[in-house]
Amino acid sequence: MAPQQPPALTPEEARMQHILKIVVVGLAIAILVVLGLIVYKMVSGPKRVKPAVAEVAAEHVAAESLVAAGPANGFGQRAVAMPADGEIVETTLGTNVVVLRVRGHAGDELIVLDLLTGAERGRFVLKLGE
Repeated sequence: MAPQQPPALTPEEARMQHILKIVVVGLAIAILVVLGLIVYKMVSGPKRVKPAVAEVAAEHVAAESLVAAGPANGFGQRAVAMPADGEIVETTLGTNVVVLRVRGHAGDELIVLDLLTGAERGRFVLKLGE
C-alpha cells in the first residue's frame, strides 16, 4: 500500500508557511548574533580591566618600596591627638590609609591616617540626633 500524499496547500496556507519560515530563520540569525556578542565580550572584557589593575599594582609597589626603605625614608614616629578619655575601639585598613575609631565621652570619632606619611588626613565626628 502506497503512503498517502498530504492534501495540497491552499494559497493562504502556503503564504503562512513561507512567513513562518522567514520568522524561524530570522530568530536563528538573531540568536547567533547574540551568542557572538557574548563570546566577543568574554574574550575582550579583561583588556579593559588591566589598566586599573596596573595602577593598583603600581601603588602597591610604591607603598612596599617605602616600607622596605625603613625609617630613614619613612615617617618614623607620629603622635595622633586623641580625646583625653578616648579609647580605640576599632581599626580598619584601606588603600594607603588606616581608620581609627575612637570612643570618648563626647561620642565617637573616626581618625583617618595616611599609611605612607603618617599624617592625619582628617576626622569624622559622629554625633547622634542632629
